[in-house]
Amino acid sequence: MIKISGGRIELRDDRTKRRWEVEIRPFLLAQYPVTRELYSAITNTTSNLYEGDQKPAVNISWNDAVAFCNIYRI
Repeated sequence: MIKISGGRIELRDDRTKRRWEVEIRPFLLAQYPVTRELYSAITNTTSNLYEGDQKPAVNISWNDAVAFCNIYRI
């Protein structure tokens, strides 16, 4: 895991032209992305793997992500 330091960041809504700042607390982030191939292998699920199987796994529910981390011990 890599430590990401906190700080302030400016967010914006281009639709309403609104800008505001928020405080981000420090957090940990995995050094490497979870690929579609790895996610399918660990969760023992089948997905439509194709040439994009080395791309990050996306559209995973919060509960499924927690279950994956508990299985993989991330």
